[in-house]
Amino acid sequence: MRVLLLGLLVIACQWVFAQDCLVGWDYYRSVSVNNPGAKSLTDIQIPIDIDAKTLLTDGKIQINGGDLRVLDENCNPLPYYLGINQADSSEKVWVKLASLPANDTVNLQLYYGNSTATSEIDGDATFIFFDDFSSGSVDPEKWETIGGFAKSEVNNGVYEYASDGMNPGPRFKFVRTKVIFSEEVEFDFRAKVSNSNGFGFSSADTILDRLIYRQSGFGFDTLNQVAFNKDTVNNGFSISQSYPIIRFPRGEYRDGNIRAGVIENIFTTTRFNNLDDMSLDSDTFQVIQSPMSGFHFILSSFINSTVFLDYIRVRQILPAEVNVTLGEEEESIANSISFPGSNQVIDIYPNPAKNVVNLRGMESGAYQIRLINAQGQDMYQQSHQINPGEEIQINLDTLPDGMYWLLILNQKSERIASPLVIRK
Repeated sequence: MRVLLLGLLVIACQWVFAQDCLVGWDYYRSVSVNNPGAKSLTDIQIPIDIDAKTLLTDGKIQINGGDLRVLDENCNPLPYYLGINQADSSEKVWVKLASLPANDTVNLQLYYGNSTATSEIDGDATFIFFDDFSSGSVDPEKWETIGGFAKSEVNNGVYEYASDGMNPGPRFKFVRTKVIFSEEVEFDFRAKVSNSNGFGFSSADTILDRLIYRQSGFGFDTLNQVAFNKDTVNNGFSISQSYPIIRFPRGEYRDGNIRAGVIENIFTTTRFNNLDDMSLDSDTFQVIQSPMSGFHFILSSFINSTVFLDYIRVRQILPAEVNVTLGEEEESIANSISFPGSNQVIDIYPNPAKNVVNLRGMESGAYQIRLINAQGQDMYQQSHQINPGEEIQINLDTLPDGMYWLLILNQKSERIASPLVIRK
């Protein structure tokens, strides 16, 4: 009996190669996130590079990516975001990890390939601040206008803002995030500006103290911080500067990234990047004219000129040493079993398992559950009384790594078995 059992386990090992957290998904990929640094990270956004364009072309993922799922190694779902509308082959899946310990690796699971799945993409749950304006209207919980405006609306998934251009002076009017930022974070966005409008940041302490990025006034298509405004309703005054001086053609959408935060009460930027052509200014720029405890992201315009914002995502700074490795695509295992002549399907997940294994889909009644190792030894034996809709969770903390048989005996003395892998 033990020889036969060992042989069956060896055979089973050849096809139990991926965790089966989800039933009904066709494809699975493992993801390894390594943090070799000395600092533990919390509530951190992790990018996973996927070839969304090829997946769409091959029909392996829904057109909006709604069947994508990201789970931890114990099959717990994680907040994630995928912007797949442009089907960019370099698109990233952003997933939020509650914890990424120092000098450690976190293993994740990525599933896709389910035409009936409902989207669980959630930018708000993933990022510190998020808006892609897909709701079709301006969210009053996210944005607020300062002063009068001629336009503050969403059209075709794009936020459009313009000052009313009337006295008192239009240069004190703008729209800002209700969220106040202070710690150094990353701003990812897609905007279209000209020399009459722009985007930037405003002080959380003094409303009209603002840093505005817009086109150079000299006929060039460079993005230039031409004014730090400390103005009044009569336009006040500005202090001309020269940062970041990067390519940002006027009247065209560009994807940008700004790293900004308050350092010792001074607003500071250390990175400004046009992601479309990779022009970059990594110099440190500080607004010493107006000490502040926090700041808002803003859109500003003059003379009724409209500034366009397609999306904005705010996230924590990811240390450069953090490494994300995406495993090869594998076909997901439908790890489920049934008693002969029964319509009930018992799902076994995760498999491989680490700390626990779950059984769901069992009809109400009495069951005996056993775990037998490769030497034929009983490592777990327990009776369970199942109520309708109830699941069984087996704690595996005391069991060593290896291949096992999971045996289920029902009250009719019928017995079914499934291979189970424990990996810790």
